[in-house]
Amino acid sequence: MSTKSDFLFGVVIGAAIGASVALLYAPRSGEETRDDLRRRGDELKETASEKVRDAVQRAEALTDQIKERTTEIAGTVRDTASSLATRVESKIGSHREPPSDSIQSS
Repeated sequence: MSTKSDFLFGVVIGAAIGASVALLYAPRSGEETRDDLRRRGDELKETASEKVRDAVQRAEALTDQIKERTTEIAGTVRDTASSLATRVESKIGSHREPPSDSIQSS
């Protein structure tokens, strides 16, 4: 049992020495470190929020452009289809044969 207690004593002494050295070499106090971490966290949060806002604005602008272009293309397709339909009808109409007399007299 003495080996276990010696080991435990060594761990406690080692931890105390480690903590003392850390306090001596720490560039800032715990409060300063926490404040710095909090400030950096706030900055990171704000930066992320700005990037999200920018991305949303770009996506909305792109969506508007796509809607406008789609409307333009739909109008062009509609006009072209109407023009083609008119041309086809006029071609068919000019090639139709008048009804023959034999069919009318029956």
